[in-house]
Amino acid sequence: MPSPPRASPAPAPAPEPGSDEAVAGERESGGNDAGEGDGRPDVGSSAAPGAKPAAAVPNPKPTTFVGEDVQVRYVDQVITTELNRLVVELLKELLRFQARALAKDPAKAKQKKRLVSGLREVTKGVKLGRAKAVVVAPNVEEVTGEAGLDSMLSNIITLARERGIPVVFALTRNKLGAAMGRRARMSAVAMFDYSGADEQFKAVVAAAKALAK
Repeated sequence: MPSPPRASPAPAPAPEPGSDEAVAGERESGGNDAGEGDGRPDVGSSAAPGAKPAAAVPNPKPTTFVGEDVQVRYVDQVITTELNRLVVELLKELLRFQARALAKDPAKAKQKKRLVSGLREVTKGVKLGRAKAVVVAPNVEEVTGEAGLDSMLSNIITLARERGIPVVFALTRNKLGAAMGRRARMSAVAMFDYSGADEQFKAVVAAAKALAK
């Protein structure tokens, strides 16, 4: 007498999305693998025999020293470590001259400052034609409006270039403040008198000009 047919086993329940089993299944089936949706070429079995995989597009290099994560809206010049070094050395030298003059004759030194910082003071120096060059940090926060930082900074850059005053983009706000011997962050510095540091001043201006885009 023939034996009765054996019952088929019940199908296993489908794994829950996001579970270890589901992730393992995706890996085995090739889903979400390298080359799918991540910009890399597909080198699977569907490629024609002997065909070379497409070359991956390299990431663009940052255009400034401060890095790719900083949105530089107003800088038209590359910033390098060498330029930063030259700017720091020049600022420190001018500060040294200013401190020496202040110790010798405080009243006279206050009237004939070597350099000033802060957007309002820098703007005033550029308008009066006292500024011989302006150093601007490339990472000033975006604050729009008539009296916002963007408006003030744009005004400084425009006025300086209209008057033939070199604009040097260098450092960051923190590093510019440190170069000026302050803990506070600074957005801009105007140099009024660079006598005694003529060669250093020329080197900074020439370097920035060579790095202009």
